[in-house]
Amino acid sequence: MGSGSIGRDSMAAFLTTDAIAAEIRKIISEAVSELTLVTPSFKFTPTLFEEVRKAQSRGVSVTLIYEKASFSEEQSRWLSQAGNLRIYQSANLHANCYFNESRMLIASMGIEEISSRGHREMGILLRRERDKEPYRKAVNEVRSLMESSVQLDPRKDNLSGVASFLKQDLEKTVDDLRAAIGFLKKDLEKTKEDLNKEISLRKKPSADKSSFEG
Repeated sequence: MGSGSIGRDSMAAFLTTDAIAAEIRKIISEAVSELTLVTPSFKFTPTLFEEVRKAQSRGVSVTLIYEKASFSEEQSRWLSQAGNLRIYQSANLHANCYFNESRMLIASMGIEEISSRGHREMGILLRRERDKEPYRKAVNEVRSLMESSVQLDPRKDNLSGVASFLKQDLEKTVDDLRAAIGFLKKDLEKTKEDLNKEISLRKKPSADKSSFEG
């Protein structure tokens, strides 16, 4: 069985557009302890925003992972004040995954498309107890995604995504330049050492000849 396949004993369910939209709402509204929403372009519908806010107010730990986002003033204000909330920005994200402590949906539908229904969507629903292996692998992949992402502070950072990635790119460029300078310095030191050895070897026969003639 390949690493990306669903186990033989899995009871995973195949969903289409309307069922996917309903399942996303269910995952949010029925979350008890944790809720993770992964989508490239994050934009709350008013209904989903209210459901996420209710989940957070009842003690659910909420995690949002996206590449870019668009939040209203009210939503940004709530994000900056909410507890039990983590926000990550991930470059080149192209996956949609929504899960709580018991259910997970991996689908083609983005969070901002839940009310548009302008496309035909497909998705797979996993249940933690029935689909233990694929569920575990998917959670591990999301954790790996978080480790490679930029965690934002809603009280200080720009949540749209652009500024953080520019800062990250600048920091990486500076690190690369420092590494290049370090390499050049070592290379110059080695070249200097080789030249000194060459000069020393060239001087030695001349010294030996003078000694012999004397």
